[in-house]
Amino acid sequence: MPKITIDNQEIEFENGMTVMQACEQAGSEIPRFCYHEKLSIAGNCRMCLVEMEKAPKPIASCAMPAADGMVIKN
Repeated sequence: MPKITIDNQEIEFENGMTVMQACEQAGSEIPRFCYHEKLSIAGNCRMCLVEMEKAPKPIASCAMPAADGMVIKN
């Protein structure tokens, strides 16, 4: 299984999960306004921004697919 590091905690996640879903699995709550698991992802409100290592600016965790080796700071 692929692994992602969230707030210095390495967790395994399933393929197809977003960064937000992986964070929730790790027990890290991310505030959101426009996201709902049964609706298409809009990513308009930008309330769910998180820092990703080597990214020039924060990313919308609801719209970013989780990838093996990512390092996220919430």
